[in-house]
Amino acid sequence: MSIKLSKSDHIKEKFNSLFSSISEKDRSDIDAKVLMFRFLEIVEEERKQKNFSRKDLAESMGVSPAFVSQLFNGDKLLNLVHLAKLQKALGIEFEIKNEAIREENFKDYIPKGDGKGVWVYKPFVEPDYEKMETLPEAGECFNIVA
Repeated sequence: MSIKLSKSDHIKEKFNSLFSSISEKDRSDIDAKVLMFRFLEIVEEERKQKNFSRKDLAESMGVSPAFVSQLFNGDKLLNLVHLAKLQKALGIEFEIKNEAIREENFKDYIPKGDGKGVWVYKPFVEPDYEKMETLPEAGECFNIVA
């Protein structure tokens, strides 16, 4: 009996088989580039906001424009000295957070409507299941004119 896989299952299976054969060194290299591009994404946004060209950025960092191009192309890896120079050149500060802590900080927040059609995140309060609440009248939720 054969089980036909859906297209998405087939694609996932192929990706898993592809990435399961990657060595630890290659996996570390990939992770390093992904991390570098996260920083460079922030740098690129800040650079554009400040109307800096990549050449201006290179001059502010004290490196060649070719080096900056190599960073953004992924040909060179960022190091901590480069990050410090980028912070100084753009007047920004990178913040490093532990993802587990970040998720812990957000898990107690749920989206709630503000009554104006906008959803906002507010701290989650445990519901009181003993308390009886009444539903609002239709006119209170919607602007119904009689």
